[in-house]
Amino acid sequence: MHVLELLRKQIDSFPLMTDREFLRYTIKNVSYLFRGEMIAVKNSALEYIAMSDEYAYEFNLDKNALGKKIVNNLTDIDTELAILQQEQDILEKYPCQDSICFYQKNEKTEYCGIRKRQLINPSNNNVVGLLIVAGKFKPGILRKSYLKLFVPNKSSYLATKEQKLTNSEQQIIFALLLGFHSRKEISAMLSNVTKEKINEIKVKNGLNALYQKFHCSSISQLLTLISNDMINLELPRMYLLLVTILSSNKYVDT
Repeated sequence: MHVLELLRKQIDSFPLMTDREFLRYTIKNVSYLFRGEMIAVKNSALEYIAMSDEYAYEFNLDKNALGKKIVNNLTDIDTELAILQQEQDILEKYPCQDSICFYQKNEKTEYCGIRKRQLINPSNNNVVGLLIVAGKFKPGILRKSYLKLFVPNKSSYLATKEQKLTNSEQQIIFALLLGFHSRKEISAMLSNVTKEKINEIKVKNGLNALYQKFHCSSISQLLTLISNDMINLELPRMYLLLVTILSSNKYVDT
């Protein structure tokens, strides 16, 4: 890290700390650095040892979760066990991991980006836990910003009304959000995730149904509708695990 020379000596003289002391030091500092944000700290046993009020509220947790090896109160047991295994992998293999979670809360589908990183005690280089930083977002928000900035009239002719999606249509929309845009990619991805045979013809028919339902004629226009919150998404809980798996290899310790 590049640091102002005036401060380097002070940083390099970081006091020696035990692992427990370093965790206390970290909790105190992140509580100020991430004030008002969704943050949590886990120890090397993957037990929660601290969390902000915002994090606890969003994931249906409270102080009773402290000292427990859990993820949250929004996932089923199989998904929770898989995520705990991913967190163990971060402790052992990855300096950092980004993931995107889709989950149901108050009868709405919420979208949350989550970064989990190793906490390393500089006194001995021990990995002593995880820092978890979460932030909610709206699908397509960057695309929406780009459209307003560069193509301000792009979506003016896309008039539609909210309609309920079939399960197949939800799956295709989910694939589009992840960046799979060709019929071949979408069919391969959904076949792998759902364990069902989804061929390119089925994807083509699903896309055509979406075009007809929302009065558009291309994937680009569908994504514009998503960006403007004109398509109501109700993604199944199973996709929470999928997205964390897809992003788990982004940071590999070489």
